[in-house]
Amino acid sequence: MFFTTLGLYKILYMAELLLTFFLYARKLRRRDRFALRVAGVSAAGLVVAAFFPVPVFSWWYTSFVFTALFALLLGGAMLCFKEKFISIVYCGLAAYTTRHAAFQVFGFLRTGFDMLISQANDTLIYSLYGGADVKEFFSDINFVWAMLYVGVYLLVYSLIFMFFGKRIWRNPDLKIKNSSLLLLSGIIMFVNVLLHSILVYESDTVSVYILLIYVYNIMCCAFIFYMMSTIVDMKQLKQELVLLRHLGEMEKQQYEEHSRNMELINMRCHDIKHQIHSRMFEKSDDYLRELDELINVYNTSVKTGNRELDIILTQKSLFCAKNDISFDCVADGSGLSFMDRTDIYSLFGNIMDNAIESVIKSENVDRRVIDFSVRSEKNIVAVRVSNYYEGEIRFDSHGLPVTTKTDKELHGYGMKSISSIVEKYGGDLDITAKDGIFSVGIILICGNADAGAAICE
Repeated sequence: MFFTTLGLYKILYMAELLLTFFLYARKLRRRDRFALRVAGVSAAGLVVAAFFPVPVFSWWYTSFVFTALFALLLGGAMLCFKEKFISIVYCGLAAYTTRHAAFQVFGFLRTGFDMLISQANDTLIYSLYGGADVKEFFSDINFVWAMLYVGVYLLVYSLIFMFFGKRIWRNPDLKIKNSSLLLLSGIIMFVNVLLHSILVYESDTVSVYILLIYVYNIMCCAFIFYMMSTIVDMKQLKQELVLLRHLGEMEKQQYEEHSRNMELINMRCHDIKHQIHSRMFEKSDDYLRELDELINVYNTSVKTGNRELDIILTQKSLFCAKNDISFDCVADGSGLSFMDRTDIYSLFGNIMDNAIESVIKSENVDRRVIDFSVRSEKNIVAVRVSNYYEGEIRFDSHGLPVTTKTDKELHGYGMKSISSIVEKYGGDLDITAKDGIFSVGIILICGNADAGAAICE
């Protein structure tokens, strides 16, 4: 059976599967002597594929052959990577679906051509699964179809890697946890392979129904890619959500600690001012007046009607005063009582941090200006923050600015946090960068929180 067309195709199948798998698995953690392990697994896979027995040519046994070779690949991959089996299966299923989609596209084109020239019994797809002698197979195949086979694979692989592969490779790891969606994807692919095998062995002639089955198989592959992309996207979103919550809790603790420190400082400043004033009545002293003015800076706190917003703006205004940043603030925080305290810290803390980070880069002190306003009217809160910026600001597909820091995986969460909080409360977020002015506009409506726990006071 080694010198039959199916015997030849088994080797080609394993070679394609190995190549595609290791492309998808390039982000997995590797074991020691990785190159040697890959070479050994690849050689063993090709040898087993070549000598895998084919005592009968039927749809069920052919399906068993391909499934067994796929299982062999997964087992070999476990020897090459230090990952959980579910991550190995994910890359394996991605590889299988990729090559299966390419094969289905080629089958559709070849079958359609056979229908046009009325050569229904001389189909290359059927020959590949048959027991014909390899010499007869190569004498029948022509150069054009061989080049079409290679061209279709290159095109399909390129498109899949462009739209699906990038979504996998942009993740620092592939720690897959959503086993239910992966299992469903595997079942769909297994059924798809069975249908294709039945199509090959049970159809005597080529018809439009066979073309429709090819289209159905291709659509199944597209759906599997969609579900597998969802698995990766859900994992990434979950990681970002956990990180945002952690950052929010850290911000809350930071601002509350700052509030306690500010209260102690204000109390001490108040006592010192009384002592200075008593000395000033006794004797005029320019030094004491300068000291009094300096203490006034630290004894000034912003009052907006919302304690959390007061803490944030007081801290940021002090930083601005120390760094020659003009901070124009008109804020009515009385309408923010429906928001969770942690959300207030995260929302306004990130907005101010981004504005300060932007203007402090400017060497021109006149451009170190931040305009901050919060207006509350009935059940609507309107926030507007504007500042100058240097350089160019690019936006991603979600309308959020792309971080300019080199380590993009650890930065850019400030804007994501702002967007997430606004979305949580059913608000609108508008971010613009035009004529050197960066502006953030937010509209929040009391009672629109997703959690449904907001109470308007």
